[in-house]
Amino acid sequence: METRPLSTYYERLGVREYWLFDPEGFESSTPLTGHRLFAGRYWPVAADASGVSPSKVLDLGLHVCAGELRFRDPATGRDLRTYDEAERRGDAEKSRVDAAERELARLRLRLKWCAACCRLARALCWIRSAAPAPPWRRPKPW
Repeated sequence: METRPLSTYYERLGVREYWLFDPEGFESSTPLTGHRLFAGRYWPVAADASGVSPSKVLDLGLHVCAGELRFRDPATGRDLRTYDEAERRGDAEKSRVDAAERELARLRLRLKWCAACCRLARALCWIRSAAPAPPWRRPKPW
């Protein structure tokens, strides 16, 4: 059985950094540990004051929040969404789009009805203007 740590294989393969996530604490006292290859050895990656460890390979920060591994965008300082969060947001967006499409269909129907009323009004005006005036409104010939 092989007893050498995996880091020796990672070194030979040229893996620039690796991360160990152990939320239950079976192997480590900290839930997240990062190691970066420098001068042929792996060195631990230190977390900043907020507990976020920077990854140069990913260009993201890694941290643990409520027992979950989270990634933070260093440019914005905001966490990236998890799959579940993105799915929930997608469902909310879909329901907003559906509501907007229903409203659009309702307004199109109303616009068609208004256009039909306008055509009818124009037709009635034309009929009224084309019809001869009633006898009591006709000008007297004298």
